[in-house]
Amino acid sequence: MCQGLDVQSVERSGFASGGCAELKLGDQLLGYIGKVDPKVMKGLKLPGEVVAAELSLPVLMDQAQLVPQQSAVSQFPSIQ
Repeated sequence: MCQGLDVQSVERSGFASGGCAELKLGDQLLGYIGKVDPKVMKGLKLPGEVVAAELSLPVLMDQAQLVPQQSAVSQFPSIQ
């Protein structure tokens, strides 16, 4: 079962001051999301504002509640 998502404001390199959040699923660090630092934007010559996320795919997949997939019914069912 997926545990609750915890969101806390943090300071992280590459993100704007006061514009980054740490994401945790239970006690596992899922990643970070926030507004990209204007200095980084200028260096990459990006116009406007950009939001970026850095996520841990293994943590996400570990907590995922996957939906079972259906298989197609055969047009020629076996006779028993």
